[in-house]
Parts: sequence; structure tokens; C-alpha cells
Amino acid sequence: MERINLSKNSIRLGHFKPHEANEDYGCNYVHVKRMYHLGIDIWMDRESDSSCIEVEFVDMYTYKRIMEMTLSKVNRKSKAYHVDITKMDSKYQGKRLAPKLYRQFLKSTGIILKAGECQSPGGRHVWNTLAGYHDLSVYGKLRYGQWELLEPNSDIREVEFEYIKGGDMTCYDGRDFDMYCCAA
Repeated sequence: MERINLSKNSIRLGHFKPHEANEDYGCNYVHVKRMYHLGIDIWMDRESDSSCIEVEFVDMYTYKRIMEMTLSKVNRKSKAYHVDITKMDSKYQGKRLAPKLYRQFLKSTGIILKAGECQSPGGRHVWNTLAGYHDLSVYGKLRYGQWELLEPNSDIREVEFEYIKGGDMTCYDGRDFDMYCCAA
């Protein structure tokens, strides 16, 4: 996995009305979860062959998009989905909301997520936070290594694992590394 830096452009995701998306664009959004404590609904559109999933996190009162994710199936036989891209509206960035949304999505759907090949500082922080939740499991491995349960590191805000041959290392040392997260 590699570290990337994204420009600090303002992102406005606009509004999302699932019934209009279903009618106007032929989508099939279904309601996944209502998080009353956050005032957020999760909506998901799964293609008929389940190879791609669009996920919308929406303010349940104003229908404003808070975050959106695009996922694609890792392979035909796998139950895991690769995180292709995640976008969060600028208004909600920096509020530690993304890990909470990922967590609720994982617990509500039972889907296994595979981290992207490149991660921004925000993405690395999200996965580090996910590794610290007691009800989620974050696993990783080098290409030909064994699966390891990953631990959060509060100092560098990146997950790390104990590599038997070389001691502790982060997942972003430029090696061929895979990282997955699922509900425990």
C-alpha cells in the first residue's frame, strides 16, 4: 500500500433523494440503516450482478449527502468489496465522522471491505480508527505472508503490524500489502 496526498479542494456532494434516483436513473437504492444518534441514513444501490455497490450517507432531515462510497467486488467468488473511492462533503470533514459511518455500514450489511491500494492521510486515519473498535476486525498481510490482526497506532495514526522477519512496520511501507475490515 502507498500513501498519497490529495489536494484540499472543497467538496460539495449536494442532495440525495433515493426515490428520485430510483425513478430518474433506474437505480435500486435500498435503505440500510437509520442512525438516529447521528441523524444519518445509509442507502445502498447494488448492481444486479453485485459487482459494484454505491453507498450514500445522507442527513435524514435535509437529504444532504454527507459521504459517498463506491465499492467493487474483489473477485467473483469473494464476499469482499474493494473501496474504490470515498468522498466526504467538506462541511463534515475533520469531525471524526467517517470511521463511525464505516462501522455502521459494516455492522449493518455484513460486507467485508478491502482497503484501497493508495490512501490519503484521512483514509489512513479511518482505517487506524477501525482497527481500534472492539466490534470490528482489521486484518492484513504481505503478499505471501500470514494474516495478522492489525493494531491501531495513536502516535502515527496508521495501523501497524508485527512483521516476524523485520519487527513492527506500518502497512504503508510500499510493500504489496492487503488490508481488510469486517464486523467481528
